[in-house]
Amino acid sequence: MSQERDLYRELARGRAARAILVQGWGSVPREAGAKMLVFPDGSIRGTVGGGCGEAEVWQAAMDCLQSGACTRVEVDLTEDASSENGKVCGGRFEVFVDIWEGLRLPEEGLCLLVTCLGPRPARPWRNSPAGSGPCDWAPGESRVLTDDDGLFWEMAFSDGRPKLVERDGHEFFLDPLGLSQELVIAGAGHIARPLSKMAALCGYSVVVVDDRSEYAQAKLFAEARVVCQDFGQFFAEYTVHPGSHVVLVTRGHKLDEECLRGLIGRTVPYLGMIGSRRRTRAVLDELRSEGVSPEWLARIYAPIGLNIGALTPEEIAISILSEMILFRRGGTGGSLRGSGKGPSQAKLAAPNLGIEASKP
Repeated sequence: MSQERDLYRELARGRAARAILVQGWGSVPREAGAKMLVFPDGSIRGTVGGGCGEAEVWQAAMDCLQSGACTRVEVDLTEDASSENGKVCGGRFEVFVDIWEGLRLPEEGLCLLVTCLGPRPARPWRNSPAGSGPCDWAPGESRVLTDDDGLFWEMAFSDGRPKLVERDGHEFFLDPLGLSQELVIAGAGHIARPLSKMAALCGYSVVVVDDRSEYAQAKLFAEARVVCQDFGQFFAEYTVHPGSHVVLVTRGHKLDEECLRGLIGRTVPYLGMIGSRRRTRAVLDELRSEGVSPEWLARIYAPIGLNIGALTPEEIAISILSEMILFRRGGTGGSLRGSGKGPSQAKLAAPNLGIEASKP
């Protein structure tokens, strides 16, 4: 999310067009909230997907810089595979383009950027009529909310993801800022090191916690914040938020239990525990026998990771990070080859997709 703020800071320094992907249907190259800045000299920063679709958006942004009028661009990627322009992803996405002038974001803390896109447009291919009705927002108007300000705030921070919403026939894009995707790794051993590096590269803010000072060393995790503390105490004090991801890779199942006890009853969006099926089952059975809710325990991804046959610490880290990305972005975990349907079509709503990352 610091990258998001960097983009908006750059917008504040001079005139530019903002192109933001507000929604997609079917197979599209980027997610809602992807942004591209287009400057008067034609240069760009960021991307809404690349290729011919992005070229259409770039042209619309250049036109916007000339006219000053906001616009919507619907990019159709459903053309035939024999088409020379290569637009064959199989979906559609919509980009809103406007000129960003005079609006500044707070330097830190949570805030919500709300942009009115105007009345809902007719979409004949979806049998969707145009929206209408009174609205006290002008199309293209953006406002910054900095505290819990009613329905928009609740809708945005329920999961912390950018999204398009509708109110009274008008569409609004909600862009929550300042809520980072955070990964807390419990255990600073051989799996934590590659996992920390790769997660940081994927945009996660990483925290590594261990109760051993010889392992909890900043020099071993240059990309992360390192905490040397008792596991149970750390998690009892940890503030869970919609961007929280917790991975338990401690040196023993008793320490796993200690971590889990500190989190019992709280909704951690992603909570995974490494170990063989026997080890993880023993931990969960112990907590269940003590009266911990079966529904809460069922949310734990254990054994952790996607089943890619991982063996080395680096491969296991990839397996774990892959499941985290699958959880965050959606998908099946199957191969993209051919139809895109791989051997596993299980959804992440049902955990226990993982590998046996350590032997009984």
